[in-house]
Amino acid sequence: EPGIKVLESLTGKWLREEGMRITEDWLQKYPDISAIAAENDNMGMGALNAVINAGRKDKITIISVDAIEDAKISVKNGELDATVLQDANGQGKGSIDVAYKIVAGEKYDKVTNIPFVLITKDNVDKYLSK
Repeated sequence: EPGIKVLESLTGKWLREEGMRITEDWLQKYPDISAIAAENDNMGMGALNAVINAGRKDKITIISVDAIEDAKISVKNGELDATVLQDANGQGKGSIDVAYKIVAGEKYDKVTNIPFVLITKDNVDKYLSK
């Protein structure tokens, strides 16, 4: 992506505590870091905690994946910048459709695109649990 430089990529083992620990290290190692992308909300929420504790939330964008309730509430509260909702029903249906076509000997697309939903402060209310 033009203008984006990946500084480092590590696994937080899907854990909030690991996301926080890694981010604390990154904040020291990369003083000019401007964004963090986490592959799940637990790691993203850990990163968010580290950034808030360091007093740097106004300078760092944080986006994570899964749209768990904690993350959606954090988006609504203006802390987490965004979370991404994966369409589990769409993924399941897409997989079954392709499997059926394979078994039936029908043609199928080698790539099946299942859209994700970016949840931001502008649309989070629609996705919060009632």
